[in-house]
Amino acid sequence: MSRSLTHQQQAVYDYIRQQILTRGYGPTVREIGGHMNIKSPNGVMCHLRALERKGMITRAANKSRAIELTEPLERSPPSSLPIRGIFQNGIGRLDLSELRADWDVASLLGGGQNLAFQVMDDSLSELSIRREDLLVVRPQAVQAGQLVLLGIDSSSPLHVGRVLLCTEQQVQVQHTNRVLHDYHPANIGWSGQIVGLVRSFT
Repeated sequence: MSRSLTHQQQAVYDYIRQQILTRGYGPTVREIGGHMNIKSPNGVMCHLRALERKGMITRAANKSRAIELTEPLERSPPSSLPIRGIFQNGIGRLDLSELRADWDVASLLGGGQNLAFQVMDDSLSELSIRREDLLVVRPQAVQAGQLVLLGIDSSSPLHVGRVLLCTEQQVQVQHTNRVLHDYHPANIGWSGQIVGLVRSFT
């Protein structure tokens, strides 16, 4: 990005762009001044007027957050969601006073390695898994304690269960119908750990 911008003008433009991408609207003159360490609002306005003359931004009069870019932004899907509140003892609290860590959505996607299985009925309701939920499954060898999907091979029916025992000679799984089943590890053709669940309320 360059239309004969000075170093300072480019830095101001990049900050405006980053703020619009991050939160959906542009920064105020005061925020730009704080970020750029420009103490005078007139100094910030000088850079904004220069960017406006060069066709990089537009500004609406008498609005503090009216800075917009003239070129369309290519927005990438968000990789995180801000955690800005908590629920405890059945009570929710919106807390914007302290910066809480963001939830890394990309970690649930497993870098593209994880798979999604759509639940078509209520057969998994005893696990609090409902119709139309999406199960996020990471293909891997099973381990004791995990909630897993597994089958004899990739084309056979896959079953949900909790791994109770896992040794070199035996894998014992309690399936959702309460039936215990013993597998030999060599006979498990496909398996994956259920690492997450996505549910829409819309």
